[in-house]
Amino acid sequence: MSSTLLLVHGTSHGAWCWENWLVTLAQAGWEVHALALRNHPPSRAVDDAVFRERLRVADYAADVACVARELGCPCVVVGHSMGGIVVQDFAQRHVREGGKLAGMILVAAVPPGPLGPLRQAALTTTRVYLPPPETARELYFHDVDPAVFRWAAAQFCGASPSVLNEYSLGSGLPIDPAPLTFPKLVLTAGQDRTVVPKDRSLADYYGADHAHFPDMGHDMMLERDWRAVLDVVRNWLTRCTAAGTP
Repeated sequence: MSSTLLLVHGTSHGAWCWENWLVTLAQAGWEVHALALRNHPPSRAVDDAVFRERLRVADYAADVACVARELGCPCVVVGHSMGGIVVQDFAQRHVREGGKLAGMILVAAVPPGPLGPLRQAALTTTRVYLPPPETARELYFHDVDPAVFRWAAAQFCGASPSVLNEYSLGSGLPIDPAPLTFPKLVLTAGQDRTVVPKDRSLADYYGADHAHFPDMGHDMMLERDWRAVLDVVRNWLTRCTAAGTP
């Protein structure tokens, strides 16, 4: 398995949310990168109307593809929340084009369409989606240090309602699991209050390894016990590397 990881954030977050994982994985000898998707600081800005009304998951997948090309080797892609469906879409496109990946880790991730729908009503596209701090605290966290939450809340940014509507309504995004033959790991959180699966349905869909953390919230990489989650990830990566997969 490649020693290079590419981390992709979720709704209203940014590359900053991976700080704990970036530092710890790098110290353990992994080459690890986190990108900020377009219109998520410090990445490039997008026209407001385009961002609200016409942006699609494929646009974010293109951002991931751009960074993956720069890395120049098959990497392990890691997606949190919305970033989960982005890396699934990227992986499907990448493999269809003849590319290779070393693995995929989905962290409290948005599932593909067959496991939806996630919402019954569309979000308005007249404004970006940005929950107020008290709502974000309820949705994203269960046991978080107050200082960490204040740090995160100060960096939350508006999300594209057109992207959220695309993956959460009706048939959502279809992803064919059959060609995605590289190792896969799905992490779920028992105290997650967002719309993503809390059970092993996503892992079963992909035939992936699964780890469940019953006392974790959605932002499990920022919760007090984030090291327990990362230990599982590191052990999985080490096992895959020892097995010589893919």
